Amino acid sequence: MISKCLDELTIEGHDSFFEAGIEVYDACLDLIRARKIRFISLPGVGLSRLWQLVHWDLDERVEYIDNDQVGADQLMHLGLHLALDTYIDKSQPTQWLWAECAASAVDLFVLGHLLRHQQEPAFVQSTLESIAFYDESYAHEPDDGQRIVQLCMDAPMDAMGETVDYLYQLGLALLSGTPSLERADSSKMSQHYLYPLAHHFNLANWVLFLKARFPSIEFGAHGLKEQILKDDSSLLQSVIDAIDR
Repeated sequence: MISKCLDELTIEGHDSFFEAGIEVYDACLDLIRARKIRFISLPGVGLSRLWQLVHWDLDERVEYIDNDQVGADQLMHLGLHLALDTYIDKSQPTQWLWAECAASAVDLFVLGHLLRHQQEPAFVQSTLESIAFYDESYAHEPDDGQRIVQLCMDAPMDAMGETVDYLYQLGLALLSGTPSLERADSSKMSQHYLYPLAHHFNLANWVLFLKARFPSIEFGAHGLKEQILKDDSSLLQSVIDAIDR
């Protein structure tokens, strides 16, 4: 396996992210450089994704990639994770869960901005195809997938925030077990128009990781959303502030 730094890599979609005016992307790159993240190149296509799904540990300061290429969307996800890592209490699994919800849902924020500016890196096509696939498999209404995409285009930050809320509540119910799902009325959760995204983002994988890492889980409130996802500016500032921490 070959280890490289960010500036040695080819970033797929880099120019499109700048053309779309996604300011937080630039801040994420600065944070990745500041944290001296190393990128481990794995052979073939897709092996890095499988490895990262079973190896969720920011403390290692490494990211796994296919060959010497990384997507701009993957760097956004990584950068936001690194930023959130400075805000969450790592002894609290529910905060880990919220951070993963936010770092994943930033894809919708990005998708909306790229579509608004008619930018079409590979990320756009693959994300639209994935949403369509899970929409066809799990949507309660036939137009749920289109409703998700339309919200991304109309209000990228709202799409991200609403998705974080939904994934977090569903994730809490899954973490708590069957009684919690019954109290939360699982039929309503599975009929929510955002439900296909729970499959798109591999929500069950995060829950399995947290269950294995934390034998006992306590649930408590936190103010992360109000601090970080209030609007575009607060999202950007949270990443910028993390650079100096």
